[in-house]
Amino acid sequence: METERPMNREKESGYTCIRNNTICWDFNNERVLQIEADQVVVIGEYTTAEGPARDDWFITFVTTDGKWQSISWYAENIDELIKFLTDKFQTDFNISYLTGEVKWKSIVRFPKTLEKKQLFEVTPPTSEEIKMSLWNQIKNTLGLLPGNIKLSSEVQNEVDKQRRNS
Repeated sequence: METERPMNREKESGYTCIRNNTICWDFNNERVLQIEADQVVVIGEYTTAEGPARDDWFITFVTTDGKWQSISWYAENIDELIKFLTDKFQTDFNISYLTGEVKWKSIVRFPKTLEKKQLFEVTPPTSEEIKMSLWNQIKNTLGLLPGNIKLSSEVQNEVDKQRRNS
């Protein structure tokens, strides 16, 4: 399945497409993400407290090398990506468990063995990170500064297991 990006069409959240089993995301007419679907080990979603002014809901792909990349759920052509993922990974990505969430939260969608578990672990920001700017101080006071983000131990274990098996 291949879908080309419309020429000169820029959306605030970018444009997603599938090319030869590769997940792509273009932003401002540049390819900013390209992931081979066969390298995906874990798929999750997360929300932030950035909305409604900015994108606050993302789908995340963790690959066999333990790296993760995200695409906004608001990206143009997201429905085609969701259909591709649903077919390929046999998980219904049309259903979201984070719809309406307004704070930082993350969950795993695939594999089924980790479904609804935490995708990321977040540690509070350090005092140095909070002091970096007045805006960070305000966000921290409101509980909007998530701190340091890393894959949850369960997700990291899945990545390690897949790496050993490949």
